[in-house]
Amino acid sequence: MKKVLVVAGIVLLNVFMIALAFLLYVDQTIPLMRATDNPYAIENLIIFPIVFIALLVFLMNRRFRYYGIGSTVLFIYTLVFLTFYLNRSLAREGEYESIRLWSANWVDSKFYVNVDFRMGGNNIEVTMEKCFKVDSVQVRINKGFFGMGTITKDVRIVEQTDCEEPYFDSTELLQSHLDHAHHFAEKRCFSSAILHYTRCFELDSLNPIYPYHRGQMFMVTENYNQALIDFLMASLLTYQQLDTNTLDVINNIDPNVYMQEFFTKIENKDYDGALDYVANLNTLDDLDTYRRLIAFCLKKVKEGAKPSLTAFLRTGKRA
Repeated sequence: MKKVLVVAGIVLLNVFMIALAFLLYVDQTIPLMRATDNPYAIENLIIFPIVFIALLVFLMNRRFRYYGIGSTVLFIYTLVFLTFYLNRSLAREGEYESIRLWSANWVDSKFYVNVDFRMGGNNIEVTMEKCFKVDSVQVRINKGFFGMGTITKDVRIVEQTDCEEPYFDSTELLQSHLDHAHHFAEKRCFSSAILHYTRCFELDSLNPIYPYHRGQMFMVTENYNQALIDFLMASLLTYQQLDTNTLDVINNIDPNVYMQEFFTKIENKDYDGALDYVANLNTLDDLDTYRRLIAFCLKKVKEGAKPSLTAFLRTGKRA
């Protein structure tokens, strides 16, 4: 019985050390590796010699066999973690590199860009004005302590000045200007995008999406005064176009109760009623987006000159 307990204890000890190594690798090491240039080369240099030495000791030392598997695995992955941790912590400041951008996302009150870096997608938390879908961004890559480059959170969007004009269809004037504006925005040709969004707004001055998109261009280029005015214009146009019933609903909404009622209508197959809820939810989401953008731009203009908002708020037009 005693021998069985000893064997069980040895097995549990090895399992515990392997599990601890696995958690260390998944929770701590993999994120460091994803932010490191060519991580597998150094990982292989660490693993193979240690495994070879451990195998020799395992064959030659009987006592080592009891705990050798677990301790070897834990030692390897602890050493791998320390290597990447020190490589990143003791890195020297490097240069900016242009990296392909996959996506830009708002998650609650945080903003992320997902860039294509070595091992695949790498999420970087950024400030609001940098959370914008373009073709590429510039990210500072530090020089790691062990020679492996490490990606940082220092992200910037650099405007492209050499912008090639795509084909313009003059038969669909408004749509062509909008398509060109979106094209230039993604290619980081922000000045050209602003011109086309402005033209769209001149052709259709009641649509809030045009000042909204133009405001994004101003925000990305850190012209927060103009961005603030455009976001105020977009929110004002959106609010002015709501009917009385929608305004009454929005002003008295408890979001949690509203969502419960929405799902209840889905369960009861009241799809027409659910569609009305969706329309109100979309309006709420748009207004909340404007609120966040306006608040962000207001913070940014505090240290500089304030925009002339008095005439805008009174007339709905730029001063």
